[in-house]
Amino acid sequence: MQVLKAEDIGVWLPEEPTGNYRHVTWANKVMHITMGMGDSTGLLVEYMLEGIPNILKDHMMCSYSLWQEFLQDVESVPAIKLKRAKEDLNMNRTHDANIVQLKAQSSPSLNKLPLQFPQLSMDSRHIAQPYY
Repeated sequence: MQVLKAEDIGVWLPEEPTGNYRHVTWANKVMHITMGMGDSTGLLVEYMLEGIPNILKDHMMCSYSLWQEFLQDVESVPAIKLKRAKEDLNMNRTHDANIVQLKAQSSPSLNKLPLQFPQLSMDSRHIAQPYY
């Protein structure tokens, strides 16, 4: 199965005969493979959609009756939207990594602190007496 990796989305391939994005080349290849297997109506499109990273899928219709519709939709996603989505994803990953690092740094120091409870006194002067 042809897998599309998130890092391949939005990457320009100048070595292609006409130049193209890696995700578009991937979609074209998948379409040709499946059509060569006899799926000219696009029955397998829904299975290919499951493996597409959300960075691309979030900008697609995700409802196709033909492989050509799928390919046209992949081709029509603006590169700037993909670039922004990848930047957001990278920023979120960095943010998550920083949180994990901060938690790891603070956890050992918290474990070393002794638990201290206030001293409880049984001084009879402070115990409430029943009212009769």
